[in-house]
Parts: sequence; structure tokens; C-alpha cells
Amino acid sequence: MNHDLIGIKKLLKIQKNKINQIKFYTRIDNEKYLREHPELEFIIQQFLVKLLEDQPKNCISYAGNFFHTTNFREGYDKYLKNKEKEETEKNKPNVEEKLESVKEEEDEKVKEEEDEKEKEVEEKTDTQQKVEELEN
Repeated sequence: MNHDLIGIKKLLKIQKNKINQIKFYTRIDNEKYLREHPELEFIIQQFLVKLLEDQPKNCISYAGNFFHTTNFREGYDKYLKNKEKEETEKNKPNVEEKLESVKEEEDEKVKEEEDEKEKEVEEKTDTQQKVEELEN
């Protein structure tokens, strides 16, 4: 009898490990699917907002009615425009920072060129003085 119980416990551990593995891969697949379909975030968000506003007694029939009668296309298009606008606003500082960085690099290049020109002028002046000294 003990032998059977031990076998069952091991089988249960194996089953638990397999179930946990299935759960793990299912979560990964679900996450991939949700990332591939951003419209689902909008639909779920709209449903939850409306559900919490109305707080119906029968959530199941409310959900059926909500998904049957709601036109998501127009709302989703607005949602996408707002999301794009938010992304643009988020990236704006990055663009401005990049432009500032490029400007600083250009300023450094100009300064280096000016420094090189000054050195050339100084060298020419030194050379001219030496030539004059030699002539005298």
C-alpha cells in the first residue's frame, strides 16, 4: 500500500510540474496575443469604465448587451490618435535633447576649427618674425 501512495505522490508532483509549465507558456502566449492586438486594451478599458459607472445587478447580461450594442470603431480611432499624440509628446523631449546634442557637437567642431586657424595664424606670425630676424 505505501508503495502505491508514494507512486501517486510522485505522479501528482509530475502532474503539478506539468500544469505549472502549461500555465507559464499560456501566460507567455496570452501576453504575445495582447501585445499583437492593442485594440483589446481599449475594449476592456471601455467595458470596465462603463461597468463601474453603471454598476449593474446582472453583470453577465450587461456585458452581453454592452458588447452587442457598442460600436468600438469610432472610439478606438480616437483612442489611437490620443495614444499616438501621447507617444509623440513623450518622444519630443528626446528629439529636442538630440537636437541640442547635435548643436553642441557642431559648436565644438566650429570651436576646434577656430582654434586650429588661430594656431595657423600664430605659426605664420612666428615664421614671419623669424624671417625678418634672419633678414636683419
